Amino acid sequence: MVVTLVPKNRKLIYVFSMALVVIALIVGGGSVYLLEMKKNFNLAMLLLLAGGIFIFILLLAWPSSVPVLTMNEDGISDRRLGVGMILWSDIEDVQIENRYDNNHFICLRMVDPEKYVSRLTGAKLLNMRHSQKLGFTMLNIDVSAFDIDPLELMEHIRKSASAHRGRRA
Repeated sequence: MVVTLVPKNRKLIYVFSMALVVIALIVGGGSVYLLEMKKNFNLAMLLLLAGGIFIFILLLAWPSSVPVLTMNEDGISDRRLGVGMILWSDIEDVQIENRYDNNHFICLRMVDPEKYVSRLTGAKLLNMRHSQKLGFTMLNIDVSAFDIDPLELMEHIRKSASAHRGRRA
C-alpha cells in the first residue's frame, strides 16, 4: 500500500489568489492612470516593474500539490526532511508531540539516526539541530499541514515499523 499526503492549503490558495488579484488591479490601474495622464511615464514603468516582480515572487511561493509525505512497503519519506526514504526497519519507536500552537509532530526514534542525519547539509542540518534543542528527536515530521488524524498516522507508522523490526539490511 502506498500512501501520499499533500499539505492542505485551501486557505493559503485563497489568500494567494486574492493578493494576486488585488496587486494586479492596483498595478494595472495605477499604471494606466499615470499613462493616461501623459505624466510620470517613469513612475508608471517603475510601478509596473515593482508589481511584476511582486507577482512573480507570489507565484514562486504558490502552494504546491506535489506529495510531501510518502509511505510505501519500504518506509516513509518526507521531502521536507531531506534524508530520502526512511526504512521501516530503522525506526525503533514513534511518538507524537503536540507543541507550539497545537502543531503536531511525529517524532521518530531511530536505531541509527546518524545513518540519516549524515545525509543532511546546510540549512536542513541546522534546522534538525535546532529541533533537537527544542526537545524533539533528530528526525520528526510536522503533520499539522495534512488532512489526517495525527494519532492515526502515528499508529500506521508504529505498526509498519514493528512489522519490519528485525529485517534490518
